[in-house]
Amino acid sequence: MIKFFRKIRQDLLSKGKTGKYLKYALGEIVLVVIGILIALSINNWNEDNKQQFKSENLKTRLQNQINQNIQQTEKKAGDIKIRLEKMTSLMLMIGEPLETFDFKELDAKFNIILTDFHLGLDLNTLAEAQDNGEIASIKNDSLRVALYKLATINETIEQRETIANNDNLNFVVPYYYRNLNGRNIASNTDISHREKIGSSKLKNHNYSDILNDREFENLLDYRIYYSQEMLERYDYLKEYLEYIKLLLEKSK
Repeated sequence: MIKFFRKIRQDLLSKGKTGKYLKYALGEIVLVVIGILIALSINNWNEDNKQQFKSENLKTRLQNQINQNIQQTEKKAGDIKIRLEKMTSLMLMIGEPLETFDFKELDAKFNIILTDFHLGLDLNTLAEAQDNGEIASIKNDSLRVALYKLATINETIEQRETIANNDNLNFVVPYYYRNLNGRNIASNTDISHREKIGSSKLKNHNYSDILNDREFENLLDYRIYYSQEMLERYDYLKEYLEYIKLLLEKSK
């Protein structure tokens, strides 16, 4: 094709048709420019399609992860509600006469105080998308900002979980070791372990003393406080995850 155009230009020059030559050369330049623009448009269109595909694929992966995290957060919040109910009922027993009680039920309530907080969200897809810059490909500003904020919310929750768990480890667990006979805990469901070690021959713990102990009341008060705080944070997180889920659905 290039040789064909060159031959036409040479013929025009050899015949002294300079004016026609200039017009033809100008037209040829215009055609080349148009061809370049078309090629660039096609290339941009292909790149846009690739970017769109990556963005949609990311949204799908995020949607799956968000759905899993909603279920996880809902389950953990439900567990905390059960713990709060048991600890509150135990708090109401403090300072009251303990005439009759279900030993196994009290053991279960005491055991639940020792439970740590660990939400454990799966944010691998989000972290990977932040690292490789995929988040920036999301055109929806509200969705992009919400995803960035989610990581911050989760980080704050993890920090508060660590504080609450350290309080448990440093104060509640030592109290448990000092005042309860863990070997005889009636709610212990690990039958194989119980069969191996047998029951304790030492004097069993006295719940009347524990439920009239100011130190235990303070420890329980803080466990209830931390549980209530984490429940509020989990509930807020669940609402935020559902908000992101809605944004993802609308952006498709």
